[in-house]
Amino acid sequence: MSEYERWLLDGDIDVAVELLHRLAAQVTRTRSFRPPAGYSWWSDDAIDELLAEMVEKKNGVAFLIETLIAADDQGSAERYLLTTIENFLKDQAKATPHGKLRNRLDTILGQDQRFEAESVPVRGWRLAGETTEWWQGDVTDLERVAFAVRGVCIRSWNTSGPTPAAARTALTTVAVAVLAAAGGTVRAEDLARVLLARFRFAIAPETAEEFLTGDSAERHSLDGSGPESALTSVTADELWMVLTPDQRAIVPYLTEPTAAAEALGIGRKETKARIAQVMDIVRLATVDDPHAEQVVTALLHRGSLAVGVPVDELGRPTSREAGSTSGRRDR
Repeated sequence: MSEYERWLLDGDIDVAVELLHRLAAQVTRTRSFRPPAGYSWWSDDAIDELLAEMVEKKNGVAFLIETLIAADDQGSAERYLLTTIENFLKDQAKATPHGKLRNRLDTILGQDQRFEAESVPVRGWRLAGETTEWWQGDVTDLERVAFAVRGVCIRSWNTSGPTPAAARTALTTVAVAVLAAAGGTVRAEDLARVLLARFRFAIAPETAEEFLTGDSAERHSLDGSGPESALTSVTADELWMVLTPDQRAIVPYLTEPTAAAEALGIGRKETKARIAQVMDIVRLATVDDPHAEQVVTALLHRGSLAVGVPVDELGRPTSREAGSTSGRRDR
């Protein structure tokens, strides 16, 4: 007796759950979908978490009943569930900053004659006239190329509607450099990941604090070379001088965005926008500087001294003082 028959005739929900798990493992382990937060690969626990979320969003047991109605044998039941699982994963991916940027690139690059799209076996991009061979390198190599492109930035980013002209130019300029370095066809997923890393603080400002926390060491080490290869070296004072008064006011709170909104008397959206602007300036100025972390820490101290906010050894406002500067601005 097949799983479908045991499920239909005996009402064995455990069989349905086992079938779901087996099919979900088949989809997730043969495709490029990312596992849930907290998992580095599609383990059984990661699959269970995915299915729990999917079943919950699809009205629980009603979803399983719909499957029985739509299928009439083991094969059709499997096809229905495989399609459902894959569509759910696609919807999840599209909802992330990476997924949204990947979809937007379909429009931006698709309208630019400098780029050619590939769709088999997966979606990819290359420069017009470039080889159709797939690039097989390390994504971090492409990130180095992206971060080395100077003179471009995204100051305005919209979540819907046409992409602003300046943002379009910034994305295509870096995309050209990345694809030229790859010398072939790059998966759309990888290209979007590289461009998101390059413009993270404009496209996904909610992740801006990662620049000064867990991901900072990795981002600053992308160059991987010694001091003698640095293109430029800036000081905290030099960075401070190029910031506007509003940007200077946010500096002490780069690692404490929640405290910034309260201390400066501004909304969360404005806080994120200011942090994104400063992060972009700092990142572009220090991306190839071997002393980047010291410069950033010094900048935090410089900003804290200017507005009288004590900081700890990592340059973060101390919790005792974080909320005591309400309404203070550096103007």
